[in-house]
Amino acid sequence: MPTARGESPLTAILSRLKAVDISSLVALAGRVMPHMLDRWLQGLDARQRRALEGVLPVDGRKKLYLHVADSPTPPIVIRMARPVELGTVTMRELERLRPQGTKGLRMTTDDLQLLAGDRSPGGLLRLLWRLRGQASSLLSIAWTLAPLLRLGPSGLKGMGRSLTARWKPLLDLLTEPR
Repeated sequence: MPTARGESPLTAILSRLKAVDISSLVALAGRVMPHMLDRWLQGLDARQRRALEGVLPVDGRKKLYLHVADSPTPPIVIRMARPVELGTVTMRELERLRPQGTKGLRMTTDDLQLLAGDRSPGGLLRLLWRLRGQASSLLSIAWTLAPLLRLGPSGLKGMGRSLTARWKPLLDLLTEPR
């Protein structure tokens, strides 16, 4: 549901990231996500399930991180395995993880708003231009997510519909502006 200014609720929330530390929300998501993922996997067709298992193998070792540079929230790290592990780390721990093959992105809240708000080709090109210094990380993340990308737009939309149909009340609660 759009806000009074015509923007999506997610875009309205992203502007608040500059002042709010969401570490506790990340910790909560880290506890809930494995259970949600298991239930969601049961509802996928065989091709989608295989693609997701390619990205999230049992006992996988790959880790991805997202650091929102202008936010008090420490970097968020996701272990790409089943069960999924999600948490925050200090900058010192992140520097220790990088040589071990942990890939990720350092973005600003403006970059996140551009990603969430402007889905046009021009908006995506603008985002890629802003992240051009992190091209190797972007390619590495795309390679990690390649099994999902091979599903194509219709397969990804089907997975998204399955996820939102099952968890819509929770997702609405998380994106509801306060």
